[in-house]
Amino acid sequence: DQYGFGVATPSGTANQGIAEFNALADVHDVTLQGGVLTIAFNGPSASNIGTNTSDTVLMRYSMTAATNIEVRRTKLVLCSDDDASGVFDNSDEGEVQANWDDLTDIRITDEETGTTIVGPKDGTSFDDVDNVDDACSSTADGTQENFTDVYELVAGKTYNFKVTGDVNTANGGNLDAGDAIKVVLADWTTTDGTATSPTTPDVTVMKYAGTNTSVADADIVPQADISGPVLTIQSSSLTLGLSTSVGKQNLVRGEQGKTVAGVTFQAGSASELKVTDVVLTGYIDDDSVGTFSVGATGTFNVANLVSSVSIYEVESGTVLSSSPSSNQLSNTTGTVTFNNLNWTIPAGGTKTLGAKVNLGSNILANTDYFSFDINTTTDVTALDKSSKTVNAGNSDPNGATP
Repeated sequence: DQYGFGVATPSGTANQGIAEFNALADVHDVTLQGGVLTIAFNGPSASNIGTNTSDTVLMRYSMTAATNIEVRRTKLVLCSDDDASGVFDNSDEGEVQANWDDLTDIRITDEETGTTIVGPKDGTSFDDVDNVDDACSSTADGTQENFTDVYELVAGKTYNFKVTGDVNTANGGNLDAGDAIKVVLADWTTTDGTATSPTTPDVTVMKYAGTNTSVADADIVPQADISGPVLTIQSSSLTLGLSTSVGKQNLVRGEQGKTVAGVTFQAGSASELKVTDVVLTGYIDDDSVGTFSVGATGTFNVANLVSSVSIYEVESGTVLSSSPSSNQLSNTTGTVTFNNLNWTIPAGGTKTLGAKVNLGSNILANTDYFSFDINTTTDVTALDKSSKTVNAGNSDPNGATP
């Protein structure tokens, strides 16, 4: 029927309209999957996370309703894979409520508005009373919490939500670097209800807004758990190395803009790092016997040879700083300090810091030697993606001598 007129078959047939169609010969069967409420997984992909993080995204998903719906119960399940073996099972420590001290501030946020719609609760608030069977894998239930926060979905609008939490393996739980976790958004439908997780459909779980009519199970797609990505916990780290691009060289007094040291900065795969502070230590040898002193030896010092120092990224040539916060190359402190840097090392990536000098024009009595290095691990300060401080994991990549 279109525009008020029926569709007729040729005259003379016994049946008219739809009744005349032969189901096998004249029409095609089309199966449509859809519902009043559609839920979709939006990421992220499996990745590494740090041992001390804030607002780590555990899962993203969307909800789109065809009519106004009031969600009155949301179930999340925590899953732990000890030592990231690749198998979530009931022998893993994530089955035990007390082992979730290291995951806190778990919440669901509307990404458009930034509003928290569910939670927050700490991992220790998740209990084992109503665990979802095999939510973590075919052999693991996980640890579940039924949130009773109420929020409304307006018809025709797609809502993008994210589940976040804070990880700190120093809190006393059983999560450690090398373990893996994931969160599961539990199925809103169930035929095996309990007091706190009733058989659906049920108005205490989900109902049409402004009514006492529950949303039918068949109107929710999918009728299944939605699993977040596997996130492997790793320590944020920074490893220094000696760049092969800079070696021993002969310089003439008065030369400008000479690169005299190159240090590689390698970030661990858990997080990108923003290097904020670097302290270079200068060494000097004025008698050619190969013994280097920090900053000065007697009345002779690095500043007698080097009038200024700047640092830059070797790969791009970008100047990181040409104005040291402190220059102590004229004494036995022997340091030149660069603060307030904004140099990013990508997760799992390596970049090279070059030290560039202008040489003084002082007349020298003989051949003198100098070098630069990073003397202690605390001479490099970086921030990971959760703004946690990371220092270098090693020092003296140049061996304190050229």
